[in-house]
Amino acid sequence: MCDTKINDFNDFDLSISYDKVDAQKYNILYHPTPYSLYPFDQKNNLQPSDVYFVGRAKNRLDEIIESYEKLTDMGFSCDFHITDVDPKDQKYSKDIHYNCRLTYEENLERIKNSQTISTSGLMYFIIFLSVSTRFET
Repeated sequence: MCDTKINDFNDFDLSISYDKVDAQKYNILYHPTPYSLYPFDQKNNLQPSDVYFVGRAKNRLDEIIESYEKLTDMGFSCDFHITDVDPKDQKYSKDIHYNCRLTYEENLERIKNSQTISTSGLMYFIIFLSVSTRFET
């Protein structure tokens, strides 16, 4: 994990926080999280999760699985959906959803039920944020 702390946001072209308290604390621009005003089903049966990941395995399946292992070892609940995975490479198949396409509506429902969302290249950034946020005092 990175121990680097940002002390001067002026070193960046633009600094934005999606957290109003952080924006005030660090005197940076606040922007509400972009979120669709979709008419959600109020009675979905999904379990809430700390981390939601949806994406293709590509050439990063080992890294995705390693992230899953680290997160679950730390007590995070994970809702992972990975496509294009050969059955012989499917680890934790009782907990990770493989090769199942989600509809747009299903994806939005899972986003709504999760504390963090991760797709593609945002995986490691989101995990860093959720881990660091979880251990703030």
